[in-house]
Amino acid sequence: MSFDESFCDGAMVALVASAFFVFIINMLKAETQPPRAAWLAWTLVDGVTGASMLAKGVMNAQLATVVLGAVITTLILCFMKAKGPLVRMDKIGLGAAVVGMGLWLITSEPMVALAISLGVTMIGGVLAGKASWKSPKGDDRVARTLWACASSLVLMSTLANRERTFAQLAEPAAFTVMDVGLAIIIWCRWPLRQQA
Repeated sequence: MSFDESFCDGAMVALVASAFFVFIINMLKAETQPPRAAWLAWTLVDGVTGASMLAKGVMNAQLATVVLGAVITTLILCFMKAKGPLVRMDKIGLGAAVVGMGLWLITSEPMVALAISLGVTMIGGVLAGKASWKSPKGDDRVARTLWACASSLVLMSTLANRERTFAQLAEPAAFTVMDVGLAIIIWCRWPLRQQA
């Protein structure tokens, strides 16, 4: 690992950790009210993606940090801040995660499992985007911007590696598309949050 890769990994971990810190603090203050089932689904899917990447030998610091942050966020959401019944979006997110987990369990090929879990991650991103468009309190603009920067940094670092494989490129590309897309939605809809 070169100095540049070490710097990118360190910067990315700092960005992701900062994003989760901001997100969790704002969630505890009830300034951000994310859909709990989407986070539960993402935690399951991140675990599947991480296991797939670990099996393929391409685990990176971004995913390891994301899984840890997602577990903490999910625990807070599910046990401290959960309110009301599961809504339709929650059920869709959980259903997608369960289907993805089932498909992952029946395949023995890590690349297929990686593709399945990243597909489910993108479904979760679409559901989160829809929820954020309807209710801007569903996500945090600072945290999502930090996640988008971290994902972009990992993608640029991966693209700079001439010996990259599809497995190394798939996860940062999917996370960058999702995080940048969600950040754009949140920044476009931010005025609604001020009115809510």
